[in-house]
Amino acid sequence: MTRHLQQATICLPHTATAMPLQTYTIRLQAGEAAEWSFHIQTIDPEDQEKFEFDPLDDTKVWPEDRFPLQPVGKMILDTNVTNFHNESESIAFAPGIFVAGEHLILATRINGSNDRLLQSRMHAYADAQRYRIGDNYLLLPINQPKCPYHNNHNEGLMNFMIKDEEVNYWPSHVEHTNEHNAVKTTDLSHKIAGVRTREDIPKTNDFQQGGDRYRNLIAKDEKRKERFIGHIVSWMTEPKCNEKIRNLWYSHWKNVDADLGKIVEERVKAATSK
Repeated sequence: MTRHLQQATICLPHTATAMPLQTYTIRLQAGEAAEWSFHIQTIDPEDQEKFEFDPLDDTKVWPEDRFPLQPVGKMILDTNVTNFHNESESIAFAPGIFVAGEHLILATRINGSNDRLLQSRMHAYADAQRYRIGDNYLLLPINQPKCPYHNNHNEGLMNFMIKDEEVNYWPSHVEHTNEHNAVKTTDLSHKIAGVRTREDIPKTNDFQQGGDRYRNLIAKDEKRKERFIGHIVSWMTEPKCNEKIRNLWYSHWKNVDADLGKIVEERVKAATSK
């Protein structure tokens, strides 16, 4: 898809990248909903160290033959945005906000994993949204809960809730607030042993997954294979890609797949020797 868009952009530089968005907009205007199947992959935390790669390394994927996709539901897009600022620019997704009561449905509590990138984003997203949108961004209609709610938010920029309570804390012996005890839950936990340190991930295994993906998904389709190799050759024959850089990439591609590396090297050298 990316390759096709890049090729189209050469002809239509100002419009090609917006084509998928325009397609969905037109379909939704005609009453056609866009629908995707929603699946997840799971792993038992006890098995995390049993693989040849680190499952929490964000540069790796979880192979579907070893971690089967589990259907959860569907994601349906059936309505176009009517006010771009209020419904798109003001929206605030954050991985640190967990839906209350999820344990009642799944018989367990959803929580953040030890994924290093996720842990940093759980803080950074909400922090950035307070700066980008405003202190009380969660009170905006696009971000607030759809069900009745009561909290102790008090004052601050853009707080349009009118409260006649004297206190903004709980519990209070001064006056009754409309609170109720939340269902008691236990967060997920697992034992950690060792020394906390900052270092490179030891199990990198940088080339196996790339090779598996090439052989199983690309190499079996000759047309797709030619497009893929043509894309590699096109940027490796750019003037800024000198011989030192090319030799480095020849090595990388051969580590991914020996035949792929050989074909790329032959075609790049043929193209640059003219």
